[in-house]
Amino acid sequence: MAGKREIEEMKKFLLEDDFDAITRLLAPKERKLLDDLGIKSSEEFLGLFSLMGLDIDEVIRQALDADDGNLPDDSHFDEFDDDDEEGTGVASELSDLFMPNRMFLDLDDVSTYHLRVRLNDAPVKIWREIKVPSDITLDFLGLVIIHTMGWNGAHLYQFHHKGVRYVRADDEQDASVPIISLMPVDTRSADATALSDVLRKKGDHMRMEYDFGDCWMHEVWVKGIEKCDSEPDDAHIELVSGHGACPPDDCGGVHGYADLLSVVEKPRKTLDEKDMLEWFGMNDKHFDPEYFDLIATYRTLDNYLDYVDEAFGSNGSGNDGDDDDDEQVS
Repeated sequence: MAGKREIEEMKKFLLEDDFDAITRLLAPKERKLLDDLGIKSSEEFLGLFSLMGLDIDEVIRQALDADDGNLPDDSHFDEFDDDDEEGTGVASELSDLFMPNRMFLDLDDVSTYHLRVRLNDAPVKIWREIKVPSDITLDFLGLVIIHTMGWNGAHLYQFHHKGVRYVRADDEQDASVPIISLMPVDTRSADATALSDVLRKKGDHMRMEYDFGDCWMHEVWVKGIEKCDSEPDDAHIELVSGHGACPPDDCGGVHGYADLLSVVEKPRKTLDEKDMLEWFGMNDKHFDPEYFDLIATYRTLDNYLDYVDEAFGSNGSGNDGDDDDDEQVS
């Protein structure tokens, strides 16, 4: 937990640093809101919290604590070692951010949903098509989408549908304290909500937001619903197809990614630009924003599902065993 000294240092930074530099740390929708409200200085920015009835110290503390919980960029399942029986590989270092609280709900009539997930407002077309059981929780669906899109999973996510926000139970406090929030919303548990509870027919859709700083918005459409011919277990998770490379995490959202692509397209680049592309894994000799590696993504998803199945067992309803189960997963 962030201490008083850290909080005071952050307040000092907010007051003394250039206001334009501060606003560049915000999501595009938050910068627009500041412009609409006429906020032009650091003092006015901090004063906004008082007008909203928020304790600025508490907001900063929660922001610092949430930042401390992020995973390193290289902690991802595409490097999962199937032969790692000693628990010394990447999987043993994964945070609970990769583990759903509950995979499926116990529904009598389970169908297969064919979903199309599109990254909104991206400078190139980026989409994935997946098939999932209708009883998958929104909590688990969010993690499946993260892995099929190609995000590193180091940030929170939530779903939006008809004025209701669905968040993981253990993320509810963090997700409910964005840096600016003037619109109250109905918040429900993604752990206890099945996909079929929200999207009921072909053409229905909702939004999934990943990374509350960069604000990556995904539109999730129901492309089709197929009845299972025999047992409910026939409904399974499957990657069908996709297009477009996933943007790198922490690149500044849609606008930041567009700026990176403009650098990629430059015939001659400065040393700093080359270093920046290398940092984000977008070396211009290898990076194609239109390319989607179906085989590699299929392997990543398959490894992740194996990992979760091993942790949960066959029912996917939660850890029903000993309290030490989490420590035994490797």
